[in-house]
Amino acid sequence: MWVACAHSLVAIESAPDTPHSNIEEVPGMSDGPRLEAIEQLQALGLSAYAARTFVGLVELESGTAKAVSETVDVPRTRVYDAVEELAELGLVTVEETTPKRFRSVPAETACDLFEQEYMERITRLQESLDAIE
Repeated sequence: MWVACAHSLVAIESAPDTPHSNIEEVPGMSDGPRLEAIEQLQALGLSAYAARTFVGLVELESGTAKAVSETVDVPRTRVYDAVEELAELGLVTVEETTPKRFRSVPAETACDLFEQEYMERITRLQESLDAIE
């Protein structure tokens, strides 16, 4: 699946392997676009488990902790921590069923949320630097 993300295209789908030096190789996570998405999410401030969990949920669209764990090799108990981190950022919703089900926001929405956060940070930085001059 290709989605528009801040005026560029982001792939979340299988593709030939590409090396990534900033992320450890994880069983089941060897395709390039998945690793690139995880690496970029971590660069934007997500923990490794949250980044992998989000990518898994984008791929699954909706899933339980067990399904996410099996998809992206995150320990099942850590999926809950990762989902909490993602939910605080508005990146996932939790369905209070038994078992709980998690759903990611669309990839484009996630990119918009990150873009908005960073634009706000840049504005605050500019204002602070202007006050110093």
